[in-house]
Amino acid sequence: MTDAKIETRPEDAPRNFVAEIVEEDLRTGKHQQVVTRFWVLAVVFAMMGSWVSGMIAVSIPNSRLKRFQPAIDSGAILLMVDVPVRRVQEIRELIMAHHPEAQAKGLESQIPAFP
Repeated sequence: MTDAKIETRPEDAPRNFVAEIVEEDLRTGKHQQVVTRFWVLAVVFAMMGSWVSGMIAVSIPNSRLKRFQPAIDSGAILLMVDVPVRRVQEIRELIMAHHPEAQAKGLESQIPAFP
């Protein structure tokens, strides 16, 4: 076993080793300028954060569908149609003409942004 010499510095002497390395490289001419690319990391992590939060959000059940859940569980098909209020009757009649077994279960005039 060899004796290793460890240099210590006083605790009250803070040291920014990154700044020291950059200053040394600029002083010696190893580099002419400092170019940071941390903004690329910020963009990448922002994109990843958006994707992850989207994946989490799609796994949360829609609270407006709770009243239809028993019918869905028994095999029924839920068709939700987003149309202007002035065309509701027209679309309802069109659907009933092609699928008389369909049942209209309501109309929601305003859809909240966060149900």
